[in-house]
Amino acid sequence: MVKVERRENENENSEYTLTQKIVKTIFLVLTWAMIGLYTEISGTTQKDLIIKTNSDYELVSRAISGRSFGYFIGSFIGGPLVDKLGNYCDLMIAISLDGAAIATIIAPYSSNVGMLGVLLVIGGTFEGVINIAGQKLILKSLERRTTGPLHILHFGFGMGSFIVPQIANPFLAVLAPSLDITNASYD
Repeated sequence: MVKVERRENENENSEYTLTQKIVKTIFLVLTWAMIGLYTEISGTTQKDLIIKTNSDYELVSRAISGRSFGYFIGSFIGGPLVDKLGNYCDLMIAISLDGAAIATIIAPYSSNVGMLGVLLVIGGTFEGVINIAGQKLILKSLERRTTGPLHILHFGFGMGSFIVPQIANPFLAVLAPSLDITNASYD
């Protein structure tokens, strides 16, 4: 009897209804899928980025690893930002997704590796803010039973990173076949 009363009190104190919790969780999973899409597109298009920037694998790989540095910056900024503006986590996620989308759209048009690296650092920074704000939202909305939804949330990233090569494949550069015929044998 005591447990039933406690559960009723918990439901009264909850800020969200069950439907709102489910909808918020679905949108956060889709957000993580978008993170997977825009994060993993750089690996899929690495050869095209090398051709576009007229560089080599080492330089483009360094630029791509700049996203991790940006993620560190975003997490460092996102923590205090979410603590201070905790009621606006949805807005922070929306603005960060827009900023990351702009950086991802501009990245293929950068003609040098330095600019590409800066754009990827910016995208990583927004990713860090999204991660902090999104996890606070799901922990706040679901309060106690968050393990399953957190696993589903991070499954969204895997889903996005799995889908992006299939989406990008028709648009990737097709390298011309080699005209080296020195090893060919003729009968």
